[in-house]
Amino acid sequence: MALNIRINAPMDSIDPQAAIVAQHLSKHVSDAQGTLTLLEDVNLSVGRASSLAIVGPSGSGKSTLLGLLAGLDLPSSGRVWIDGVDLFALDEDGRAALRASKLGFVFQNFQLIGHLNALENVMLALDIAERAGNTRAEAQAMLERVGLGQRLRQVPAVLSGGEQQRVALARAFVTRPSLLLADEPTGNLDAATGQRIIDLLFGLQREQGTTLVLVTHDMELASRCEVVVTLHGGRVHTRDANAMVAQGFSEVAA
Repeated sequence: MALNIRINAPMDSIDPQAAIVAQHLSKHVSDAQGTLTLLEDVNLSVGRASSLAIVGPSGSGKSTLLGLLAGLDLPSSGRVWIDGVDLFALDEDGRAALRASKLGFVFQNFQLIGHLNALENVMLALDIAERAGNTRAEAQAMLERVGLGQRLRQVPAVLSGGEQQRVALARAFVTRPSLLLADEPTGNLDAATGQRIIDLLFGLQREQGTTLVLVTHDMELASRCEVVVTLHGGRVHTRDANAMVAQGFSEVAA
């Protein structure tokens, strides 16, 4: 396990070099049938420029964890720090401002805005982050970096799935976030296209020194991360990445 990634370790103090820390993070929901545990006592610390993959069967809490790490959902208990900032000590506007300035997101369904073309979708991330300078030139340069220099004016509906995900990667990285969260980034792509997206994702992560936390069912994608953990019943278990790939996902989901 990489020295700057700690899983289920005591968190008596917050590592000042960590890009993201979760301490005793839990999420429970209640209805007429009782209380359902989505996540239970998750502790992790991920250093800057590191990569962590979270795998596990459907319903294990992967997306719940990612949403809590982003401050898109509120925990039942526990805390999250991003670059030393206590996420849940902020109000909703404060969390939104932190996300705009420090986080990038990549989703399985791309989450592009349909009436905006590729260039405008990427420029929007810079506008939300209130970046000064020539945002059009920055967005165009990033789209050229991901191989879409000839598709700037195309709206998502006329782009292939792989092209849409490349726009999403450009949008995520254009603000040079300290932390990127990815939710099944290859889930809607065929194997060959998914491999190209994986190569691009990790190439950009290395270039920018971004911390990457992703959830996936794609074992090829998971194996590219420094550390792989599984979620079972909302609890984190550490696993060796190479062993997981050799055994296959059926072993992880068992």
